[in-house]
Amino acid sequence: MSSIPHQHGPVFDGQGMREGFVRWIKMFGAAVWGLSLGVIGLWIFVEPGLPGFLGRLTMFERGLIGMGMLAGGQLVFLICVAERVFVYVPRRLSLVAHWVLFLIGAASFVLVVGARLI
Repeated sequence: MSSIPHQHGPVFDGQGMREGFVRWIKMFGAAVWGLSLGVIGLWIFVEPGLPGFLGRLTMFERGLIGMGMLAGGQLVFLICVAERVFVYVPRRLSLVAHWVLFLIGAASFVLVVGARLI
């Protein structure tokens, strides 16, 4: 018999590696989602000639939609990626950032829908 003790733990049983891989895939997906929202929001925010129905929006509406998408992309990235990488960020700072980004996105949505209904 071997005198080496059996190693138990998350590194050696395969379960921990699987969970780590699943977390990495989720973080990667969230990063791509947040980046996509941010890039599309920036494109809507700064491009003067947009295709389709976006071209018929006023400059005010395009600015609001772009700002809302930028805030949404940042919020998704913050919640799903940054808080898992930087775990020692103070909770109060994190909550303030969440609420500020959420309120920017919600206000943009309400103003765009209000402008379209008027």
